[in-house]
Amino acid sequence: MRRTLAFLLAASFLHAADPVPLFIEGYAGQRSVAQGEEIPIHASTTAAKFEIEVARLGAKREVMWKKADVPGAAHPVPEDASANGCRWPESVRVPVGADWKSGYYEVTFRAADAGGKWTHRGARTASSSAWFIVRQAKPGSASNQMKFITLYILFLPMLFCHIDRKLEVNSSTTQTVKCETNKFRIPNLCEDEEVYFNWAMEKSTNYKSIKDLTKSELEKLTKETLDADKTSALFYLKTIQ
Repeated sequence: MRRTLAFLLAASFLHAADPVPLFIEGYAGQRSVAQGEEIPIHASTTAAKFEIEVARLGAKREVMWKKADVPGAAHPVPEDASANGCRWPESVRVPVGADWKSGYYEVTFRAADAGGKWTHRGARTASSSAWFIVRQAKPGSASNQMKFITLYILFLPMLFCHIDRKLEVNSSTTQTVKCETNKFRIPNLCEDEEVYFNWAMEKSTNYKSIKDLTKSELEKLTKETLDADKTSALFYLKTIQ
């Protein structure tokens, strides 16, 4: 009996002392940055310290900058994050070199600990990623500017605070989507994707050419619709019209 009570007391004590879950999330404070400038990085984590790595993604992954032992802190996700972002405090600034090539850059966040107070539970690790675009300090030809705009649109959904909406999923039902339509120069267009392009077709009449889809206009549309897929579809349609 005493042995049973001792076991129950020990189990209760261990449960009460469970360490908090280890997590890390983050995002870049700007969608793009020019060569030679700095870009703020915002992170939320339960780890006391974390590591950050910035790499350019091209034909190969090239690590450009790393920093360890960045002080960590956990921050809540605001209810209006989908419209106004997470507004977390700045964790670190990344100095973008003047020699960094323009393109798409991945920010990797890594955190680790010894499992809390009870080290016999093993070490834990957590990681996540964010993105930003490096643009040329001196704008080049129109074709280069178009490449930048295309990158900007393609990765627009990934550049906001990660946890941007509450999502409810009914796992008891299964939805079948057909991908048999050939429209908008896209073979095997899926039904759910066609919805975005139909919306874009109606909206495209408001713009004479792709030049009217400025950065500020694209940002405004994304905030109004809360759906970067619609903005991307509109941009694509204007490029093929």
